[in-house]
Amino acid sequence: YNYGSFGSPVGRALGIGVWLEMLARIKKEYITTSHSSINSTLDSNPNTFPLDQKIYPDFTHDFMIWGVLAAMSLDYFRKPLPLSFPPPATRRFRLGDVTPYAARFAV
Repeated sequence: YNYGSFGSPVGRALGIGVWLEMLARIKKEYITTSHSSINSTLDSNPNTFPLDQKIYPDFTHDFMIWGVLAAMSLDYFRKPLPLSFPPPATRRFRLGDVTPYAARFAV
């Protein structure tokens, strides 16, 4: 829950670049300036950031899916942080159960 997800202080920051690039492609707009991890030099160039494709495959590590979900503020996956650390054995959040190795996230 803490590493790269809703409970992490950097969870949203890890996924914001992927989320902003998805939004730019949906809106068919180039990203000319950025205050995040996005390389606006690449994302403002039609050769490196095409906007006329039928599908846009992006690849990253499977745990980064949680950073994207946190950046999207999809609270469906959020649960309150435990009052004790480490969380009890009955915890419900398990990264490997939701984003197992080679997980996919399609938008």
